Amino acid sequence: MSVIRVLIADDHALVRESVKAILANESDIEIVATAGDGQEVVELFKSHHPDVVVMDISMPKMDGIHATELIAQQEGSAGIVILSMHVNGA
Repeated sequence: MSVIRVLIADDHALVRESVKAILANESDIEIVATAGDGQEVVELFKSHHPDVVVMDISMPKMDGIHATELIAQQEGSAGIVILSMHVNGA
């Protein structure tokens, strides 16, 4: 069985650590890195070559959509799971 290498990107440390804790229980998943903003996730993608990126849609420096576009252009691109949380102010 091959290990799935995962990069987690979210600007909230609590969310990053929560996703990491959930995925850490899976024997076939390895968390290779975590990022706090879109620019960092693109840089970490280039150096860690994950199979999957779990990405927040709204992050500082570069949003998850733009980061996803840049990652998709890389050779050996990964599967990307987008996380989104919106609060209804009404």
